[in-house]
Amino acid sequence: MSFILAHDLGTSSNKAVLVTEYGEIVAAAAVSYDVVTPYPNWAEQDPTVWWDAVCRSSQVVLKDAGVAADEIEGITFAGQMQGTLPVDANGSPLMNCMIWLDGRAEQQARQATRGWLKVQGYGLSRLARWLYLTNGAPNLAGKDPVAKMLWLRDTKPDLWKRTHKILDVKDYLLHRSTGKFVTSHDCGNSTWLMDTRKGRLGWSDHLLDLVGIPREKLPDLVPGSQVVGDLTAEAAREMGLPAGIPVVAGAGDVVAMTVGTGAVRDHEFHLGIGTSAWVATHVPERKRDLRTYIASICSAITGRQLLVAHQETGGACVEWARETLGGFAGGASANRPTYKDLDALVESYDAGANNLLFLPWMAGEYAPVDDKWARGGFVNLSLEHQYGHMVRAVYEGVALNARWALSSVEKLIGEKTESLRFAGGGALSEVWCQILADVLDRPILQQDRPRLAAARGVALIASHALGFIPDFDEIGSIPTGRARFEPSAANRTVYDDRYALFVDFYRRNKAFFRLANADRSLL
Repeated sequence: MSFILAHDLGTSSNKAVLVTEYGEIVAAAAVSYDVVTPYPNWAEQDPTVWWDAVCRSSQVVLKDAGVAADEIEGITFAGQMQGTLPVDANGSPLMNCMIWLDGRAEQQARQATRGWLKVQGYGLSRLARWLYLTNGAPNLAGKDPVAKMLWLRDTKPDLWKRTHKILDVKDYLLHRSTGKFVTSHDCGNSTWLMDTRKGRLGWSDHLLDLVGIPREKLPDLVPGSQVVGDLTAEAAREMGLPAGIPVVAGAGDVVAMTVGTGAVRDHEFHLGIGTSAWVATHVPERKRDLRTYIASICSAITGRQLLVAHQETGGACVEWARETLGGFAGGASANRPTYKDLDALVESYDAGANNLLFLPWMAGEYAPVDDKWARGGFVNLSLEHQYGHMVRAVYEGVALNARWALSSVEKLIGEKTESLRFAGGGALSEVWCQILADVLDRPILQQDRPRLAAARGVALIASHALGFIPDFDEIGSIPTGRARFEPSAANRTVYDDRYALFVDFYRRNKAFFRLANADRSLL
């Protein structure tokens, strides 16, 4: 039996997972870390903390599995996407990484997308060029890497001069492992500086000139299933492994999870809920919808596209409810309810939460509305509502938002999905699985060990790179499911009504969100 060591470096922890060449998870270990928020709208992480988590979890997972270090055939990484990290020529970080949640670069985003004739807030000529070359465009909230690069150039000129390369999260781990500066096609695509047309798949000189970013500051682009190099002696010593193990480029977490759930064929959907949430499906060619900010990016499968509707907060809403609303249940901070406590509570309340509606836009929204000013809250709250109604409304609000995203993706591809494979930490909750099935009116296929789906997926990508799995289509035949949840006809009317109110509330109140939360200097 051959083993692949896969790491999934998320927003809150790194998971080291030992996987066989055919995707069987043997053991897993996790090391947690924090997000640093020094100022409002900033979100950073220390890359050296990531590497420490990778090294520590590697040693633990090998020990727990009883697998010898020399039995590892390959190493690879999945990771949170759209990070922006400047490093020097040695690969040493020049500052903390601005992660996907960071929204400090709105002014730069609007400057880069400016123009006289406006379409959805974009200058028409620039928008047309971006869509033609990349199949998308930087969002106006300033959370995409291109805007953050410009923020570095504009506000940190000395640091910008010392910057040798600008790396995504996974790219930094690849450099620490191999000494190479590379990024996979999916992560390159998400910078909106890559020409993704058929037969191209390279950095766009035209877009780089347009925004003023030198090509030499970007890493080389490679397929996710390419061996980048061998594990260096220094990295091997720190990870507790022998030098020379092949390191595979890997993929961003959304792309990796798609493979990990087995949704590798066109129009097979997966739903992910971790800190954020998304629905995604493979499509045979590039697709996009500017109105909903839904677009396809390069898949880990060369020549394929992955259509993604990404939402800013999913599981983060439930975590907020556990930490904040838990105080209403009594007890000190140390006695906050567990997730199992919340599941039991939610299950004891009826669908619809006694007409209470929760808005899950706790950090603005990305799709199907690109709105940094949208905010969360409870609607129709009354003295009749109890703590349990509020928690159930949170679960339902995230599900209603996922339905909005799913509906938008299905309209774009012109086809309804028969079911969704559900992974991420949210898929541990059977109660949430059933709520999602009822709200989406689709069977939900809960994945086995759902929190490890991205690591499993990136391990399968590495297995393909190393020749163990010749064809990606074989991955779709490997069993991954744990349980199937069918929609309840009894709740159909309740959730159809809830969904209509949910969408209508946003449309009627988006102007309020803008007035309440906008930086007046940007209006």
